[in-house]
Formats: sequence, structure tokens, C-alpha cells
Amino acid sequence: MTTSPNTRIARIAWADSILNDEFVQCPQLNDGQPSGIILTKSCFGWRPAIGRIGLWLTPIPWLGRREYQVVPIGAITRVEITLGNEYRPTKFRFHLDASVALAPLLEFEVVWQHTLAWLQAIRRLGLHESGISRNDDPRTLRGYLKWSGHLLLYVLIVAVCLSGSFVVALFLPLNQRSAVLPLGVLSAVAVCALIQFWRYLRVEQ
Repeated sequence: MTTSPNTRIARIAWADSILNDEFVQCPQLNDGQPSGIILTKSCFGWRPAIGRIGLWLTPIPWLGRREYQVVPIGAITRVEITLGNEYRPTKFRFHLDASVALAPLLEFEVVWQHTLAWLQAIRRLGLHESGISRNDDPRTLRGYLKWSGHLLLYVLIVAVCLSGSFVVALFLPLNQRSAVLPLGVLSAVAVCALIQFWRYLRVEQ
């Protein structure tokens, strides 16, 4: 791993990280190839990503230490956030101090599943942030329900359909009960799929 001026190579343990994301798109790092990103109390680091499988490996702690190219966390002067959704990545724009020999602006595209972890890490590090209102902030109850409340709705729909199936089965002959539960599952899947398709159409408009 080669270094740029004003950066250094550091070996960082998983336990020392506040944020670890194994697959992030950032055009300004690694010649535009996906990067593994880490934030600690003292530094911000990156390295080439291990591949798209990193999307699923991110929550898994690793043993030992990994090498990152790092700059001091204080080099990040401001973080500008454009909140995404299931179909569009959230954009985090890191504005860097002029003393760091990197692009003055690093733009990261973060998948929906990892967005909340990034937001929590930015708040925990006390970085100055902009671009997201309190009503839309997933770190608040109202913002979280607005951002991912549809998942709770899907759980409720599945619970209602399955409960309804069991109730209906109680009034049917024994030889007909086995067909009720699959119908309840199919009904729940169909309703959730229709709602998700409607959400997709809203995003594309």
C-alpha cells in the first residue's frame, strides 16, 4: 500500500474502530475502486476493498490488525450528508483541511443498510455535519420511523396475515387446515411486495 504526502500507514484493530465499512464507493480514493473505510477516535483510514462480499462482512469483527492509509481525524473539518434510501446510496462528503495532501472533498456512497452506522459514528466523533434536518435524521425516533418504518409495517402485515390464518383454520375441518397457512404467507408476501413496488415508483418519480 503506497502512501500520499501527509498520510501514513497504520495497523488498526477492529476493537479500536468506531466505524468499519468494508465496501464503500469513493471516486477520490484508490483510483475510484471500492474502499474499506475505518474511523477511530484519532484517525480516518482507508484501504482497497476486499470485494462486494465486504457488504456482508462489515458487521463481523476480525482478529488481529489491518493496515490502513490514515490521516488524523481532525483533518475532517465538516461532513455534508445527503440521505438516501433502499434504492439510492446516502452520500457523505468529507471536507478536509488544506494541510492534507488529498482532494479537498471526499464523497462516499454508502448503502442503505450501513447508513445509520455512519451517522452514529459521525455524531460520536463530534464531527461538524450539515445537510440533514432533525425530522429526517434516522438517529431520532421520528426520523428513524420515516426512514425505515416500512420495515415495521412489513412485520405487522406478516403478523396479521399469519394470525388471521390461524384463526380461520380453527373454524375449518382438520383436512383443510393445512392449506390456510401457506395462503396467509402468500398474502403477506403479496401485500409487502405491492407496497415496496409503490415505494420504488415514488423514488423514481
